[in-house]
Amino acid sequence: AGAQTAVAQCEVTQGIRTPNTLTGVLLLDKPPGISSAQAVAKVKRALGLVGRDARIGHAGTLDPQATGLLVVLVGKATRLASFAESGT
Repeated sequence: AGAQTAVAQCEVTQGIRTPNTLTGVLLLDKPPGISSAQAVAKVKRALGLVGRDARIGHAGTLDPQATGLLVVLVGKATRLASFAESGT
């Protein structure tokens, strides 16, 4: 559900999603049974980000069976990963 909301709120240019313009922080309620990397991969697909130039990642890691808030960083916001992880 979180990824679908993010897609609805992403920037659209002339009707086409442009990965270069997507920048921001998503707060994802990670369900149990998937790893943090798998959760980010689902968000990446939902946002239509493809290829090596698609910048997306997460701050911190949750165990696959854990639920909780996963901070997902997109585009230029990926530069904030070290700050999000350290809490400073």
